[in-house]
Amino acid sequence: MELFPNKVERERDLLWFFNLALLLRGIGGAFEVLVALLVLFIPPSLVLTMAEFVTGGELSQDPSDPIANVLVSAAHSFAIHSHYLLALYVAVHGTIKILLVVGIFAGKRIAYPLFMIAIAFFGTYEAYLGFARQHTLLQVLAVFDVVLFFLTMHEYRQRYPRRVENEAGKKEKATFAAGCFWGVEASFRTMPGVLDAVSGYAGGHVAHPSYEQVSSGTSGHAETVEMTYDPDTVSYETLVKNFFQLHDPTQMNRQGPDVGEQYRSVIFYHSPEQKETAERVKKELAPQYLPKTIATSIEPAKEFWRAEEYHQRYAEKHPGRVVCHI
Repeated sequence: MELFPNKVERERDLLWFFNLALLLRGIGGAFEVLVALLVLFIPPSLVLTMAEFVTGGELSQDPSDPIANVLVSAAHSFAIHSHYLLALYVAVHGTIKILLVVGIFAGKRIAYPLFMIAIAFFGTYEAYLGFARQHTLLQVLAVFDVVLFFLTMHEYRQRYPRRVENEAGKKEKATFAAGCFWGVEASFRTMPGVLDAVSGYAGGHVAHPSYEQVSSGTSGHAETVEMTYDPDTVSYETLVKNFFQLHDPTQMNRQGPDVGEQYRSVIFYHSPEQKETAERVKKELAPQYLPKTIATSIEPAKEFWRAEEYHQRYAEKHPGRVVCHI
């Protein structure tokens, strides 16, 4: 495999910057919560002193002017209540950011759109305050939120693309691991009845895995291709037979020069019928590989994680290049 084409480097840089920006936003949220909690314990007398400092005047009682006394009392109440309301806003603001950042890192799909909504809401308020009051820090935060918003949108679209539907609305899934997913994806895309094929990772124990984690062998995933197909045009049995033809199923944890658990041979079934078909075809083809035995495992399909965008349609993006062993 060619590990570092320009597209790969750009996508990795974006992902690295997104994770860094997300982490900074989470740290910022924790700092906001801490400051808000500290502010809530500031005594009212200190609040009034701070209000006087900000307004440049004195909020003191004048016995000779009852009207002024009423106004000063109102000012006292406003200063104290606005102070605590602001602290409460900052606490809620920071807590929301922390929860959504944790949700994204944990691979929760709903966290992405909620995070973008939160950024849009809080970012607009920060931009208003920053530019209305010429506050440099708030201006910088507003610009940072704009960048983070689009980075989040990019990552969300990459991880959760819209699925392809055929005209009749009928579709089924088939998921196979047969070594390097570049060639496997390219092979299945050419089959009539296959509506879409996506490179990704399956069979592991780490949520939201990256290519680096899978390649290191620490996540337990196999390079996998998940396809959507029209069962009226191509049968699942035909797909399984093509799966066996396009790689060597007798090799354990490798395919040609690619060695490692991530290159193992697996059929991930989505229904009891698919399981039965996969086991039957495997048994029928077994004599063809003697004296070797088929190492392909047949496992229930669980979470499938779409690979980074630079892996999708890799053969089409690099015509004429031998992308892997197939």
